[in-house]
Amino acid sequence: TKQTLVILFAIAVAVAFSGNGNFIIGYLPFVVEMIAISTIAYDEMDHGYQFLLTLPINKKTYVREKYLLCAGGVVAAWVIAVCLYLVSKVVRGIPVVVAEDMLTAAVILLIILLISFFMIPAHIKFGCEKSRILTLGMMGVIAAIAYLCEVVFGKERLYQALTMIDNMNVAVLAGNIIGITLLTLFISYQISRRIMEKKEF
Repeated sequence: TKQTLVILFAIAVAVAFSGNGNFIIGYLPFVVEMIAISTIAYDEMDHGYQFLLTLPINKKTYVREKYLLCAGGVVAAWVIAVCLYLVSKVVRGIPVVVAEDMLTAAVILLIILLISFFMIPAHIKFGCEKSRILTLGMMGVIAAIAYLCEVVFGKERLYQALTMIDNMNVAVLAGNIIGITLLTLFISYQISRRIMEKKEF
C-alpha cells in the first residue's frame, strides 16, 4: 500500500505540472477515497470482523471510524491536490483567480464526499465486488436520468437551468451544496450503522 501511495502521489505531481488544469484536484482525493473504502474489504478477510470486535470497540465505533477515515483522507488529499494545482499555476506563470479556483475545488471535494457517503454503506452491506456492480448500476441510472431530462425538457431549458445555477450567489450555492452533503452524510451514517448492527459474526 505504501508503494502504491508513493506511485500515485508521483503521478499526481506529474499531472499537476503537465498542464491538465484542475484534473489533479479530483484525481488525488478520488484515488485516496477508493483506497480508504477498500479497507472495508480487508476487514472482512480471514474473520477480521470477529477479531476487531474483540478489541475495545463496538459496531458503532467501527462505522464512525470508516467515515472519519474516508472523509479525513479525502480532505487531506484535496488540500495537497489544491496546493499542487496552485503551485503549478504559479510556476507556469498562469494567473491565479482564487475565488473561481477555490469554488471549483470546493465543488469537486463535495462531489467526492457524496460518492464516499454512497459507497460506504454499499460496501458494508454487499461487500467489495457486489458494491462495485451496484455503483456501476447507479452511474447508469444517473446517466439514464440525465438523458431523459434532455429528451423531456430539451437542451435549451437544461442550459438555462445550468446558467441560472452558475449565476447564483456563491455563498448561496456553497451553502446549498454543503447542506446537501451534510444531509447525505447523516442519512448514510444512519444506514451504515443499522446495517452493521444487524450483521452477525
